[in-house]
Amino acid sequence: MTIKRRSPVEVTLEMAVEVCRRLAEGEALTVICKTEGMPNVSTVYRHLRDDPEFRELYVIARQDQAHTLANEILEISDAPRRRSLTPMVSFASTALECRP
Repeated sequence: MTIKRRSPVEVTLEMAVEVCRRLAEGEALTVICKTEGMPNVSTVYRHLRDDPEFRELYVIARQDQAHTLANEILEISDAPRRRSLTPMVSFASTALECRP
């Protein structure tokens, strides 16, 4: 079995901004880092330790991500519940909801 590894990619300013933008929009760092041309997770973590400016952008992006995910949770919780897949169960639950 051969393990295919990507060549290490140095984090440029454009990449750092893109990582932070995608994080703020709710995307997982692991998913972002699997994108062609993006640095791997360990490179991002190393860059966080070594670059205070990137660290500051990253912290803000993570705060924005928390707000994004909280909004998504609220949207999901406020959405109407899905009906059952079977018509008979759906009919029965509708009938129960309509009872006085």
